[in-house]
Amino acid sequence: MRQVIRPNTKIQLRNENKAGPGCFLLNTIPYNYRIFPVPSYFISISSIMLYAAIVWFGSRERARILSWIRQWPQNPTLFAIWLIWLGFLLVFAPLSYHEADMGVWRTSIQNLLNGELLPENYVYLPVYAWLQSALVFPFHLLGWDSPLLIVYVVKWFTILAYAACAALMSGFLPKHSDLAPLGIVLAPVAIFYLFFGANHIVMFLFLLIALILVKKEHWLWAGFFAAFSCYKFLLVPTCITLGILVLWQYGFKNAIRFLLGSAIFMIPNTIYYFFDTATLLRIVTQQAAIGAHAAHIEPFHFFYLISNQFNGFEAWYIGKKIWFLLSLAGIPISLILFKLKRVNLLQCLALSYAFVALFALEPFRLEPLIGLVWLDAVNRDDLPLQSSVFLTLFIHAAAWYDLANSAFLTFDPAIPADYWAGRGFYLGLTVILMIGVMVIKRHPENPVYLRLL
Repeated sequence: MRQVIRPNTKIQLRNENKAGPGCFLLNTIPYNYRIFPVPSYFISISSIMLYAAIVWFGSRERARILSWIRQWPQNPTLFAIWLIWLGFLLVFAPLSYHEADMGVWRTSIQNLLNGELLPENYVYLPVYAWLQSALVFPFHLLGWDSPLLIVYVVKWFTILAYAACAALMSGFLPKHSDLAPLGIVLAPVAIFYLFFGANHIVMFLFLLIALILVKKEHWLWAGFFAAFSCYKFLLVPTCITLGILVLWQYGFKNAIRFLLGSAIFMIPNTIYYFFDTATLLRIVTQQAAIGAHAAHIEPFHFFYLISNQFNGFEAWYIGKKIWFLLSLAGIPISLILFKLKRVNLLQCLALSYAFVALFALEPFRLEPLIGLVWLDAVNRDDLPLQSSVFLTLFIHAAAWYDLANSAFLTFDPAIPADYWAGRGFYLGLTVILMIGVMVIKRHPENPVYLRLL
């Protein structure tokens, strides 16, 4: 019987020729041994398709790509500074990273290239590591897949997503092309993550692509990229909300096409889970709260202070799945406000994600929320909302600051430790303030629009 062997698994093999009928030999299977290494040749096929698509699309759309790259910023001096900044990031950002996070990525990519299962601390949909493994595969074939090369591939993917967000946000609001990208480009924590090694900016990039495709009514691709934005599961409520909005605004047939695009995206993930059912079961049973964030309320969480003050709160919040219910509550609340014409489409999506940012066990991954709210604020020339976005950005940076200190920084011991312990609570209050400004403030001259810009 063909099967995939996970690490430290013991199996019984029947060997009737050497040991006689009915005799079982107990063997320990090494970590790097697999009876049926299916993912390895899927990676090679995916790599060929990926590079062929890049060459084909690049040769066909070269002029459009070049004009898109030059789209933002339009001022020649600012554009030169932007290119120098991106060049600096591409060269030097991969030389710094969080060892634990990068260790997961290196192991994940190397495992897939070697036909092994993803490590148990990998907390994304497998297709994300699959894509990066496909990028590394030609170098792996030549024996050049060093750990440093893998780090550069992982980091470049995130840095290019950061650059692409700027260009796409600029094109999303052509009347405000200079201002539209600033909420992401100038976000302190988004920049810090480029050096840290986190990839939350990629979630927003795929969601933004999905919104652009919805605007152009390319439903299959819109559904595909909406599903892709959920590779870390945090955007699932937002994409469910988007699917319902597509149904309401564009009709049943287009909503089915959107759903079909999402289903197509799930095909490679389903193929992988066929050989790694244990991970799939863990995702389902834990509502995708897998990894280091599943067992406790971390110090950066909105409810960390409350969990310290009230014994049993953490066990109740996690054990009773209260976090999960609160994260999903954003879907009906945002849709009801949309039906009441209290929020527009971008605000509706932002509100649905705000519940995840506040209440999920992996809190304050703010790039999607900031990106959506900033686009709405710029589109409506809403200065108070724009100001609240940057207030949130800088409070986010302050809340994250002490977690990112180096050996060269010392925090004054006279500052009470409780001040830092409440950083998630302070940040949560600014997020609530920002959402309140967005939802409560009404502009008669800027009516709610029922279609996407």
